[in-house]
Amino acid sequence: MTGKRSKSTPPDRCATTRASSSSAGRDSLSVNIGIGYSSGRDAGTWTAVDERRVFSPVAVSVSQARRWARAQLAGHCSDSVAADVELCVSELAANAMQHTDSPFEVRLLAPDDAVVRVVVVDADVSVDPWARPATLPPDTHESGRGLAIVEELSARRGTTVEGTRKAVWCDVLI
Repeated sequence: MTGKRSKSTPPDRCATTRASSSSAGRDSLSVNIGIGYSSGRDAGTWTAVDERRVFSPVAVSVSQARRWARAQLAGHCSDSVAADVELCVSELAANAMQHTDSPFEVRLLAPDDAVVRVVVVDADVSVDPWARPATLPPDTHESGRGLAIVEELSARRGTTVEGTRKAVWCDVLI
């Protein structure tokens, strides 16, 4: 965990938006990257990150997405932030892979040195994973902890729906 979040995070941590259908049918989902954080540090040497990759809906894709995310962040943030981002990618990609039978896209956005936005786009617009509070299942359950983990690691999270595509995102502070 990054340790840079306070427990008194504002209630606007979760957002759900539905984009107009006029741009439906595009191959990828455009997500507003006006992230709204500023570290206050001199960003003169910062190189912005805006990377994306599409993965097949098979189990091995989750580990591929994790490794891909780690490689994209090399040199952009600390190992602990990269580990948090990697875990968020893993959990959101696993949900996309498990709940849809179509390719999913992982996108990493870091427009400045304050935040990395993890975006996972899939074709299941029927479910908003953030519609109810993330809770932990009983210890006897093998799955169901992913959203609670992402919630703990991220400063904000949300869902954007556009046409037949859904983007589930979270912001990890650098």
